[in-house]
Amino acid sequence: METIGKPAMLGLWTVVAGRDIPYASRRSWLTGVFVLLGLGTALLVHDHLAGMPAPVKLALAAGAGLPVALLPRHVLAAWRIAMVATLLNLPVEIAPGGLDWPWHPLQPVLLPALVLLIALRHQTRAVIWAALLTTATMAGHLPSHHLPASLAAVAVVAVIGDQVRRRLEAQHSLAAERKLTEAEQERSAVLEERARIAREMHDVVAHHMSMIAVRAETAPYRLNDDRSARDSEFVAIAGASRAALQDMRRLLGVLRSDSPDASLAPSPGLTDVPALVHTAADAGLDVTLRWPPEVTATPLVGQTAYRIIQEALSNATRHASGAPVRIEATADTRTLTITVHNKASTHPTPTPGGGHGLTGMNERVAAVGGTLRAGPTPYGSF
Repeated sequence: METIGKPAMLGLWTVVAGRDIPYASRRSWLTGVFVLLGLGTALLVHDHLAGMPAPVKLALAAGAGLPVALLPRHVLAAWRIAMVATLLNLPVEIAPGGLDWPWHPLQPVLLPALVLLIALRHQTRAVIWAALLTTATMAGHLPSHHLPASLAAVAVVAVIGDQVRRRLEAQHSLAAERKLTEAEQERSAVLEERARIAREMHDVVAHHMSMIAVRAETAPYRLNDDRSARDSEFVAIAGASRAALQDMRRLLGVLRSDSPDASLAPSPGLTDVPALVHTAADAGLDVTLRWPPEVTATPLVGQTAYRIIQEALSNATRHASGAPVRIEATADTRTLTITVHNKASTHPTPTPGGGHGLTGMNERVAAVGGTLRAGPTPYGSF
């Protein structure tokens, strides 16, 4: 009972002394329009009450026009003024013949209109109290033959206003949820793009650093005492280092941006695979490429294949240094198959850390609907 009574008392307090909810619009011209309407209402009432004392006519005109002028920013205040004016009965000495309506014929129109505006802005509990108090006040003043229609009008406008308010609130809530969902989707897209770029950075940095390390480690064995050959090797290492730095700068620039642009990130494809293998061979890796000219794929699949081969070469360099590597590609109308096979190294050089290469490969292949198989063979190769 206490749970039910508390909301009811809150609704009563709202209509009697609670704070008003102003109209959402801040346009000054709207307030001016209602002020003019209130002035017109006051003049109409003043002219209608001919033969009554001037102070009474002014008071009744102000009581009729002020609620209209207070709209749309002070609905509850307007309703309270109208209710007080309705409850005041004129003494017989002031109005010997009485009034056709308790205030003015506009009163049965003004009170339901005020209930409607209250219903458009306040919660249901406040609307119920406003409708009940309005009908009770009108029932004490209206003739019996006018009472059913007036009370029905109050009830109808209260229900209509409450339903309209509920629908508008639901639409606003839905719009807010839609904006929130769109923002989350945009944020998720940005995070996914950044994760993709992070994988790109892993592949780019790992490959470049592996090739630089291989060139530096094998240079004493590959080069003779020819000074020009040594100079060329250092130039090649410096070029690979600059390429790695350029790729890293582009990727970091995208990651630092609020809206990553995929066009800024390196996006090689199948046509770049021979150059990739040639660079690895120049670094001292024993690599063989079998790449038929008819091998083609979409740009996304081609980029995935390139990164798979790049990571495979990096893994072979790090974990099986000196072991021969064979790369083959076959394709039909629906499938591109890439095979990277490296024999066992006679001097394995496992590197600490890592562990993300195969995971990145799996993610890339799964993103284009493919499958990845990686592991040792029965003959000790990979």
